[in-house]
Amino acid sequence: MLRFFYFILFFLVTTVVIGQNDLSSLQSQLKNSSSDTGRIRLYLSISRYFENKRSDSAMHYAIKGLKLATHLHNKPAQGMFLYQLGVINILYSKLSTAHQDLVLALDIFTKLKDRKNMTLTYAELGIAESRGGNVAKAAAYLRKALDLSISAKDTVDMIHSYLKLGSVEEMNNNPAKALGYYKQAEALNKELPVGKVNPAILEHIGRVHLNEGDHANAIEHFKKGIEQSSHPEGVSNHITYLTRTGDAFSQQGNDDSALAYHKTALDKAEEFSMPEEQVMALLKIADIVKKSDADKSLGHLSYALGIARTMSHQRLQAEVYKAMAAIYRQEKRYNEALHALEQQHALLDSLFIINKEQELSGMHARNLLITSTARLEREEHELMLWFGASGLILLALLGVTFMVWRNARATKAMNARLAESNLVKDRLFSIIGHDLRGPIGNMTQLLTIMELDELDPAERKEIVGIMKQQCDASYEVLTSLLNWGKIQLQGAAVSMIKFEPEAIVSKNINVLMNQARAKALNLSNHVPAGLQVYADASQFDFIIRNLLSNAIKFSHKEGSIEVNAASDVDEDFVVFSVNDNGVGISAEQQQQFLRSNINVAYGTDGEKGTGLGLLLIKEFVQANGGKIWLESEEGKGSTFYFTLKKA
Repeated sequence: MLRFFYFILFFLVTTVVIGQNDLSSLQSQLKNSSSDTGRIRLYLSISRYFENKRSDSAMHYAIKGLKLATHLHNKPAQGMFLYQLGVINILYSKLSTAHQDLVLALDIFTKLKDRKNMTLTYAELGIAESRGGNVAKAAAYLRKALDLSISAKDTVDMIHSYLKLGSVEEMNNNPAKALGYYKQAEALNKELPVGKVNPAILEHIGRVHLNEGDHANAIEHFKKGIEQSSHPEGVSNHITYLTRTGDAFSQQGNDDSALAYHKTALDKAEEFSMPEEQVMALLKIADIVKKSDADKSLGHLSYALGIARTMSHQRLQAEVYKAMAAIYRQEKRYNEALHALEQQHALLDSLFIINKEQELSGMHARNLLITSTARLEREEHELMLWFGASGLILLALLGVTFMVWRNARATKAMNARLAESNLVKDRLFSIIGHDLRGPIGNMTQLLTIMELDELDPAERKEIVGIMKQQCDASYEVLTSLLNWGKIQLQGAAVSMIKFEPEAIVSKNINVLMNQARAKALNLSNHVPAGLQVYADASQFDFIIRNLLSNAIKFSHKEGSIEVNAASDVDEDFVVFSVNDNGVGISAEQQQQFLRSNINVAYGTDGEKGTGLGLLLIKEFVQANGGKIWLESEEGKGSTFYFTLKKA
């Protein structure tokens, strides 16, 4: 009875809110909501708002909602948030995770006998399987969705199922079959009252015609969509149809008409304060005018970049930088093209890490749900036994429960360690995927420019210089990766000897002096001459060089960096410190360092750091029997401390 009440309540509140698209209003309601049920529906509404716009935000609110629903044991809400996570993961091609979410959601809806949401979930499972290339499984899921909607005589769900079937046929390059399903959906749509019609059908049909090169038919359907969505409530669909019409005219070679439709889409987006749609329209306009007026195109992109930055929308910023790089290359402004590409790669790096962290958070939320469900089922079972079993059986049961609890604690601790290990591994793959692929990709583009474009000696020399910088960066990252990998496989082998650290510090200051001069930094060595330590000299060399390099990277111009050693604090150890007065490190980043996480960061002149250096420093200090810690305050600088044994 309680579950049924939850279901009815959840259905009512979600039905009321899903139509809202005023983000600021929804976020304000969430901030001021004192009701758990209200917060659940708002999490779902905000996640759906971001669904096609920002995967990170959509995922964030869905995971928050799932955790709250699990805490409240609200089964219908758990199913809806798992379904929502599945939809988001399909949109952003995380198919394995999407399948896991949707199967969990389907299990909940089946137990609740929630036919409507079972239908929707089967349809999304079909899309996930189709995108993964499993056509037979996809068709089976979609047929189940269609059969459920037909048996319930639910025309709206039948239309939804036909659209999904058509989408699967499109993905499998069967436009005729896709069009057949869309036409069936269109015929059913005409039977519905105005308030329930599906506004996407014309877009689906037009898209098939456009992909087949039938521009006239595509434009006809898109224009019908423009007419049908001209009311304020349909502004999102209206902009979509305007954009599609512009794309069709552009493919047809009619740039003037294409430009007119994209400008109308931009005006609508500005009128209704829809910044994501503004940026996308500006990207389309810039692409059309780039050949005739590159400066005007760059002006549109600069405006788009400003909007994307105001929104803190990293994916859109990356799209804009990519478009800028193409225009700079077209105009043979190679240095600016490379800078734009570097900015794009930096944003993609950041997005990659955010996505991985969200995957970990999502995994935790799912595990919490599974654990909570299993616990509730176990408690129900134990309650039955409590009334029907003797005292002896009860004692035995308590013993088993204690064993299960103890094992669960051990498993939980192991899972936490595995999760942390997986996070480090994922970030390592991020480094390989972006920090190596990015510079190598840039070099490939520069080589293409040198091969295909007419360059004068000065331009060629400039490009060769840029390529050398990219090679140096790749070499540094690769060396760190190999060192880290060797430590993971063999451990940090140490060769302990007596040596004077002052000479090694002086040598590294001299090596890094050119980098320091570029920022007018003052490097000071306050390590006493004659001081001796007992450690691995080559590993000490690596520690000092990397700490100094990081200090230079994150120092403001005309700052100062000091290396100190205190030998009188501890009888057995020397405390070394590298101090700067640069940007400092946030409390969250300090915690990441203490947990041995890897974090990509950028210096005050855009210098890139992978975090591998600090990871290796920790490994080396600990292998030499020392300790490492840091003190930092944002905006005031950082001091890294580590200890080594006295000779």
